[in-house]
Amino acid sequence: MKIFKYISLYNDFLNSLDIGLFASGGEAWGLPEFHTVGLGKHAVVLNAHGYKGWATEENSVLFDPNGKKECYDGAFFHKGRPFNQGNLFTFSDDDFVNACEKAVKRYESNPINEEGKKLQEKFSCKRMTDSILKIIES
Repeated sequence: MKIFKYISLYNDFLNSLDIGLFASGGEAWGLPEFHTVGLGKHAVVLNAHGYKGWATEENSVLFDPNGKKECYDGAFFHKGRPFNQGNLFTFSDDDFVNACEKAVKRYESNPINEEGKKLQEKFSCKRMTDSILKIIES
């Protein structure tokens, strides 16, 4: 099937990285970013939004935002709603470059991000299923 070709290309792309640079100011979870770190690749990650659900000082080089802007598009982001508030985080170029340099040192120390690979255990299908069943049973 053609879909498997694209999955294979996506997997090849993620595995071609040594260090992923993930500085999106408005990402939710960041599946490509999450997958990359889970594969054992090193990463520079903006310490904001949904990235905080999985990116830690141990598995990523985090750098902090220095502010945020509101952005509302009238389609997905509406002012005053409990979700999708359209926050776009900003960061300093110097902080980003410093984080990149730190990530290079981590990579040179060990090309495999062992802490990143632990995401495979923490976010496994079994754990997800167990969590769902626990909620259903209560």
